[in-house]
Amino acid sequence: MLVNFILTGATPGIYSAEIYGYLGLCCACDFININSTNIAFQNDSSGFIAIIGYMSMVYGFLADEFIFHLPITGYDLLGAVLIAVVTLTTTVHKVYQSSQQKKKEMSPQK
Repeated sequence: MLVNFILTGATPGIYSAEIYGYLGLCCACDFININSTNIAFQNDSSGFIAIIGYMSMVYGFLADEFIFHLPITGYDLLGAVLIAVVTLTTTVHKVYQSSQQKKKEMSPQK
């Protein structure tokens, strides 16, 4: 709102308390997301964390449909499904590799 006022000179609209509550909730969720991402980058490889970050595109498509009531095209759906499949496959593979590495470390050395 402040940026809009500075750039256009338009006075900010007056919104209901519910809208400001949603805005505060979005800010809190974003704060948690940024801190969680920073902690994740500190504890795992950057490539894996970046792949997980692509899931936000899927959430964007879902928001288009359910919040903004914009129709999803076939290409949108194909892209979202492809991103979700690659992300889930990579996650499962990473977890499997991690469990195999732990088994090797736990097994007695000969």
